[in-house]
Amino acid sequence: MRKIIPILILLVLLTSCYTIKKSTFKEYSFNQNIDFVINKIEEKNSISDYPRTNARYKSNFNDKFVLINLTLQNSSHKTQKFNFNNFYLLDAKTNTKYRADSAITLGFLMKNKNVNHQIKKYKNLNKTLVFMFPKKEKPRYLKINNRIIEIISKT
Repeated sequence: MRKIIPILILLVLLTSCYTIKKSTFKEYSFNQNIDFVINKIEEKNSISDYPRTNARYKSNFNDKFVLINLTLQNSSHKTQKFNFNNFYLLDAKTNTKYRADSAITLGFLMKNKNVNHQIKKYKNLNKTLVFMFPKKEKPRYLKINNRIIEIISKT
């Protein structure tokens, strides 16, 4: 019993020093009527198609998957049609653009090239875009419709 008490005190002290900061991102403009907010950015070596747990995808040896979860907001009084054909993750060192070839929608991993999406008037749409990006680099920039946007989180 005497050995357990110091261990419990140590555990309480260690957990009380741990804090969690939630990062939020500012709002960006996709086009004239659609804005977006980045909810989360994840870097992974493999991803899975959630409903079909047997489908697992591994990145190339020198690459990683970068998942960017977005909430798109239609501020127009009309339904807006758009696609992610001009939405790239940019490697600033080499000026190489990486297209989001896939998106996760409702847990399904789907090809994203030339897929048109719709957002109803004054509604939001959540999407997770999947990029293949160099393993040694940090995703910091998006190139959208020939504009470069630095991805900065506010804490």
